[in-house]
Amino acid sequence: MMPKEPREQQQIDPLAAALAWVVPGLGHMFIGDIRRGVLLLVAIHLMMLTGLLIGGIDVVDRKDDRWWYLGQMLAGPIPVLVDRYHQSQKVVIRNGRTTKLAPPPPGEDVPFEPSLARVNELGTLFVTLAGMLNLMCIIDVVQHPKRERRHAAGVVGSVEARER
Repeated sequence: MMPKEPREQQQIDPLAAALAWVVPGLGHMFIGDIRRGVLLLVAIHLMMLTGLLIGGIDVVDRKDDRWWYLGQMLAGPIPVLVDRYHQSQKVVIRNGRTTKLAPPPPGEDVPFEPSLARVNELGTLFVTLAGMLNLMCIIDVVQHPKRERRHAAGVVGSVEARER
C-alpha cells in the first residue's frame, strides 16, 4: 500500500477574490490558471456586453430594479459605472435641485430611451447572469490553491504526472 499524502492546506486569498471581482477572470490568472482566467474574462464580459446591447443602459438600474442590480454588480465595476451613468441621464439638475427627467420638447433628442418589455427583461437577465457567473468564479478562485502548489502535489494533468 502506498502511504497517503497529506491533504493540501487551502488558504483563502482575499487578493485573488478582489481581483476576480474587479476584472472577472483576473483572479484565476493571479493564482496561475491563465487559460481559465482568459476564458472567464471573455465569457463574462461578452455576456454582460450582450445584455447591454440587447436592452441598453436601462437594464442596469439600482433604483427601479434593486434586486436585479444586486446580482448585476457581482460582475464587477462595469455595471456599477453603467448604473451611475444611467442614473445621471434620468435626472436633470436645475438651480441646485435634482428633478426627474421630463419629456423633451418636440424636436429635441432624448438622452436615452428606456427599453421595454422582453427586450428589457432579456438584457437584465444577461447582465445578472454575468454577475452570478462571476460569483461562482470568485468562489472557485478562493477555494483553489495556487498553481505552483497544485503542480508540486503531483495532481493528474501536471507535467510531473505526465512524465511518470
